[in-house]
Amino acid sequence: MINVYNLEQKDIWSSIVNSFKNTDIYFLPEYAEAFKKNGDGEPILIHYINDKIEAINVVVKRDISKISKFKTVIEPNKIFDFTTPYGYGGILFKKNYLKKEKITFLKEYMEFCKNQNIVSEFIRFHPILQNYNNLKNLIEISDIGPTVSIKTDNFNQTWMNFTSKNRNVIRKSQKNGVKIYWGLSNELLNVFRKLYFETMDKDNADQYYYFSEEFFESLVTDLKYKLLFFYAIYEEKIISISSVLFHQNYLHYHLSASDVNYRHLGSTNFLLSEVARYASENGMKIFHLGGGLGGKQDNLYNFKKSFSKLDDCSFKVGKLVFNEVLYKELIIGIDDGEFFPLYRKG
Repeated sequence: MINVYNLEQKDIWSSIVNSFKNTDIYFLPEYAEAFKKNGDGEPILIHYINDKIEAINVVVKRDISKISKFKTVIEPNKIFDFTTPYGYGGILFKKNYLKKEKITFLKEYMEFCKNQNIVSEFIRFHPILQNYNNLKNLIEISDIGPTVSIKTDNFNQTWMNFTSKNRNVIRKSQKNGVKIYWGLSNELLNVFRKLYFETMDKDNADQYYYFSEEFFESLVTDLKYKLLFFYAIYEEKIISISSVLFHQNYLHYHLSASDVNYRHLGSTNFLLSEVARYASENGMKIFHLGGGLGGKQDNLYNFKKSFSKLDDCSFKVGKLVFNEVLYKELIIGIDDGEFFPLYRKG
């Protein structure tokens, strides 16, 4: 049996997710709320259960007619696709099941989606939960690249897992008078938003990352029990600030911004060290930093890797096509085998 829940049914949604032992912030409705307000689409929880198997999947349902090249040829609210909300997620099973049971689930899930006029689904599996393992050899899965995590159950050991160069940068930041604080308020949100947009401008970021005002407000309303701003102050000025998500055993380095004029002070290094300390003091086990841009082992990845000697996690994506005939019609004349779904290219 498959049931679908939307954001008007948050209590049921949360109850189902929390009945799974090993979940994370990305599966909760309050996280999905922010991206609905950003205009990403309609977040839903899909819950599958029978007498042998139980699974959940949080997706954003998107109207394909809203893609500019289809606006005049496809009627609104006729055909859709699914994607994992920004970040991570994917199909999550309640426990380990036999392969034949997972095949039964997939068959019913594929049929359900096709009947709901869903053309395809793009899945961003969770690097820490490694939920791609339960679908290995059952669906198309691709490796994007490594991500970095910090083990935080003992901060003394966490500190020793930083590279010596990184520890020296942090000591120097402290010696230069940088202070780290954390909290959640509209005042901090305003500072964060200003620095964040300046950082996006400096990095020539894709337009998508210029999130809406409603999205930012959601951080301090919908996520008020699941997010903190950690920030660095130097000479009474905030010079770097990061939003950190947390749920159960995990924290995530979510969005970050800094004043380029103070980069030499190493405030972001110090800030992340203090997030790890906070995690340790509050009984959390893993601080996930993410990876490089596009999964590459670039400067961003190397910076994050300086905080951990743990083996990298692996970020993988999955691709499902529910309606092969319609998918092929939508991609006529488009030539790029790597992009998925191909009809959204350009």
